[in-house]
Amino acid sequence: PSTSRFGETSISKLLLECYEEVSFECAEKNFTPVFYKKNKFKLLDSSYVIFNGLNDWNSKSFTWGLFEEIETMKKVIIISVHLWWQYRGEVDIIQRRENVSQLMEVVNHLFAKYNAPIIVAGDFNSGVNAKQGPDAYNVMVKNDMLDVRNISRETVDTETCASVYPLHTEDGIYYNGSSPSLTIDYIFLNKE
Repeated sequence: PSTSRFGETSISKLLLECYEEVSFECAEKNFTPVFYKKNKFKLLDSSYVIFNGLNDWNSKSFTWGLFEEIETMKKVIIISVHLWWQYRGEVDIIQRRENVSQLMEVVNHLFAKYNAPIIVAGDFNSGVNAKQGPDAYNVMVKNDMLDVRNISRETVDTETCASVYPLHTEDGIYYNGSSPSLTIDYIFLNKE
């Protein structure tokens, strides 16, 4: 939350003129914020949900918002998510599966209630090459969620995270010279 809300270059200050934040009442603890362009969208409903189970700083959570485009009145649901991160063994794999299960309960409920397309994006701490294993990613796919990389007209075969999370210098170069070597961040769409 500190990078989102405090300091002169915080995300909320940089976006203040044009963007609004979903669930602002949870701003001081929300690690999964959603910002939307207030002159293009109207927020109709929203919630901030902390995952059950293992959860350092209560940072493993998701925020969702139901938006209506002002011009077309089309609706869309956006969900920002951050799953459990550790990779010590089966207990952590089970926790990520449970995170996805809790998330999918809400996804299914929201689709049944609003019949709107759903975009789920964020840090799943899961993937083919991820230290944490592919389980959470696979559970999303088994729940009929589509990875946008697999349906996009154009994509690049690049990774989103460095395997050892190296520090960066001011010019954006890794101190240890390594480049990103795995993907744990995804954007999913519901098939409907």
